[in-house]
Amino acid sequence: MAMRREAASENDLSENSGLSLRLVAGWAVVVAAAVVVALLVPADALPLRVLVLAAVVGVYAAVVPDTRATLGTALIAVLVFTGFLAAGYGALGFRAGDIASYTALIGFATVLGLGQRWMRAGFVRPEPGAATPPPGTDTPGATTQRSLSDSAVPAALPR
Repeated sequence: MAMRREAASENDLSENSGLSLRLVAGWAVVVAAAVVVALLVPADALPLRVLVLAAVVGVYAAVVPDTRATLGTALIAVLVFTGFLAAGYGALGFRAGDIASYTALIGFATVLGLGQRWMRAGFVRPEPGAATPPPGTDTPGATTQRSLSDSAVPAALPR
């Protein structure tokens, strides 16, 4: 029993450190994109500024296999946009309703990226000749291929 607890705690530690690294990587990507946007896009072009950040977050959501890291990255993207790209001077706050509607685009891009990643994970096909796991032991996100001979057709019926 003690060995199971130790193994579980080591597994939890490696999972949490993986999450931390993914969060830091996502935040670094968002901050780098914000710096590039601040330098290259005029301050009055808010739609273009939020579109670039939304694209960065959407691609990150599609590529990184951790939903928690993706949501944390989307949150930091919203904060960076409202605080540094939209409000200016590092004042984290909302002006009128236009900023909130722009940040909804970052959320929408996050949902699109997550959906694309989940769809891609759901359509993973086993390689030809690979062993198929027994029924009931499927891994989450993976689909199994069945033929008619594997289905629950009673043996008394003609095939």
